Amino acid sequence: MKDIVYKCRVCGKPGFAEYEEGFTGDIDTWQSMLTHDRCYDFRDAKQEILRRIDSIIIWRNKVAVNEAQLERARLALVDATKDYCAVVCKFNRKPAQWEPWLVEGILKKPENTKTILWGFERLITR
Repeated sequence: MKDIVYKCRVCGKPGFAEYEEGFTGDIDTWQSMLTHDRCYDFRDAKQEILRRIDSIIIWRNKVAVNEAQLERARLALVDATKDYCAVVCKFNRKPAQWEPWLVEGILKKPENTKTILWGFERLITR
């Protein structure tokens, strides 16, 4: 077994991995794809929640026709953004917090969803 030092694709910090001495693949390509387990889990959880938020927005914009359905979509969006905030705060080892402006911003401009959520993430990582 040989050790290799890599830079995590998610957090940018160094990590260590082992590979077999008879490995015939491209080490540089393999090395560029490595992430810490914790960072991969974080990225995976965020992507799952983002897909959920996207489906809520699509449903709201295409299917919801009355006030009850619009409110149901808003509440689902509140739950999804709370889950997103919990994942981000846990990864950054911060106390869990949620901001109502996330939902308001997403409902106002659904096309800016990722920008709004990344703004929250930047606030937490400071």
